[in-house]
Amino acid sequence: MKSKIFFPLFIIGFILPACIPKVYKSDFVTKPGKIDKQFSLKLSGAYYNIEKNTNTLDVYFLYDNLLQRSMIFDTNHYDKNNIQQSINNAVREFQHSNKKELEYFEDGGFEINNTEIKIQGIRYIPQFAWGIVTNKGKIINDTTILITEFTHHYRKIHKTDSLYYHFIPTDKPDSLKGNRWKNKSWYWEY
Repeated sequence: MKSKIFFPLFIIGFILPACIPKVYKSDFVTKPGKIDKQFSLKLSGAYYNIEKNTNTLDVYFLYDNLLQRSMIFDTNHYDKNNIQQSINNAVREFQHSNKKELEYFEDGGFEINNTEIKIQGIRYIPQFAWGIVTNKGKIINDTTILITEFTHHYRKIHKTDSLYYHFIPTDKPDSLKGNRWKNKSWYWEY
């Protein structure tokens, strides 16, 4: 009888927790800095970059509450000739969704110090974990960000590329709707 009880307890106690995603948050900034208004960015739309090798569209939404949301479109989900409409369609789809847990975006935050910008997000890593991704760069002007450094802390990936993100006026998703981290005590304050 003990062996029949032990095995289910073994599964629940040891195997099941290994399948629950963990968040590696040790590198996540606990509170963002203030935005220096002298070098502030336009926040009424999105910042985008089209990756040269894969043609994926990488989009950041930045908010006054210092949160950020990002999403990546593959070539089947955006029109290269109409970036604005592609982003607006994705935002509308998200806004009309009634799902309880939404996985449209990588959520995180950003901070600006003089002309420097740091954007962090929490990204799913296969094998049931979440890790922090950090992009650092410079604000060129109020509509252009140059990302020069990418770090994936959990995977120990560090790249130094030059990627320009350009502002485009678009619809924006609510910064908190479907944000799985908003109630976590370690998440950036909003």
